[in-house]
Amino acid sequence: MEHSHFNYYEANAADINLEDITSSEQNKQILRRLRDDDLGWLNRITLGREGQFYLGVGNSGLLLIGEGDDLGWLGYFIGR
Repeated sequence: MEHSHFNYYEANAADINLEDITSSEQNKQILRRLRDDDLGWLNRITLGREGQFYLGVGNSGLLLIGEGDDLGWLGYFIGR
């Protein structure tokens, strides 16, 4: 990630409206928990797309990538 991108995410992380950067309620909940360091329930995140079969095992989160999902924020929240 370019330094300027990191600075953008750092400056806006606390105030970002998650509804503006996600395509679903489920994705919003995953990003909110990552942002707030509320990870006790989550041991992995699986990326998928609408219509794809998914069998969840254990405490996992399924982030369905759709139009409107900003994966830069996902990368930022995971990486910090």
